[in-house]
Amino acid sequence: MFNLLKLHGSLSWELDGSDLVSFSVRLQHIKEVAGKALSADHLVDIPDGATIATLVSALGGKIADAATDAFMDAYEKLLIVVNPTKEKFKHTLMNQTYYELLRLYSNELEKENTVLFAMGFSFADEHIREITVRAANSNPTLMVYVIAYTSESKVQIEAALGTNTIRNNNVEIVGPEQEDDGHGRLVDKFTYDFSTINDKFFAAVLHSVDEAN
Repeated sequence: MFNLLKLHGSLSWELDGSDLVSFSVRLQHIKEVAGKALSADHLVDIPDGATIATLVSALGGKIADAATDAFMDAYEKLLIVVNPTKEKFKHTLMNQTYYELLRLYSNELEKENTVLFAMGFSFADEHIREITVRAANSNPTLMVYVIAYTSESKVQIEAALGTNTIRNNNVEIVGPEQEDDGHGRLVDKFTYDFSTINDKFFAAVLHSVDEAN
């Protein structure tokens, strides 16, 4: 049995009447919001380590205008977005769809002989990370494979998950193969985009399933 769960990234969620569609094929609501995009004059860069004081200083006298109001109105009315803030968990409790996805994810990881393939995710999200690490520590039959886009992201994911503290040694971070660039430096031979992941991982899984049948 295979479960495909998209836990991170609610931008594709769309309301269809009173129902919430967790992945909109049309993405029309995104197109409508994008049509009200703000110019660079309305935007402020938010670097790592930014504080309220530095952001206020960066504003440089910028003020909201009609374009800003139109964008924010469309953002709040058309997009079902779980914003990346410390308050997110409070919102997830109120958001039945997201809560149910997290519950399903947690329950599946507790089952015997489960294999998790995670891709396109840094595990910087503390709620998903905590569920995953807790399951890896409590379920010795679980195997977790995290596919990192680059070797650099592999290092970052290893740090986020604390792989050296996983007691069952059942989490493996997979990064791209590397080669010498001719100047004594190792560089990635490829990146793990979705197409490469399919070719190198799931095609082999599918082949094994076909052979078993």
